[in-house]
Amino acid sequence: MTEKPSASLNGQQGAENVPGVLTEQQTVDFLIEKGFKAMQKFIPGKPILCVLPQKIKKSGERTICVARFDSPLFFTSFLLNNNGGQVDYFTIGEDRIPKRLYTNAPDRSFAIEKNRIFEVGESTLFEKGTLDTQ
Repeated sequence: MTEKPSASLNGQQGAENVPGVLTEQQTVDFLIEKGFKAMQKFIPGKPILCVLPQKIKKSGERTICVARFDSPLFFTSFLLNNNGGQVDYFTIGEDRIPKRLYTNAPDRSFAIEKNRIFEVGESTLFEKGTLDTQ
């Protein structure tokens, strides 16, 4: 039996549940309640939202719930390749208000299940941030 590859942000592994932050399933439910649609077909370069797995949610002292990939390159089964495109990382607390934590442009792949990927659509809830070029 082969295991799916795992990923971590900045090499840190997160806890199962972080007090005050939505769990993985609560985050999925939140997106659906707000009208976000599950990704039906991957289109390279089209922005998407990804609910990060519990095991890779923690980055230092920050707990990430959702990542907005501005121009992902490809997606196969459960591997999303970003190839240096902009990514905005958000947390969602018990107040259910998304807050941007930071923005970067990692040149790497992320292990994310297809049922955790949503279309950005017309919503302004997870807007593209400004990439810090310093």
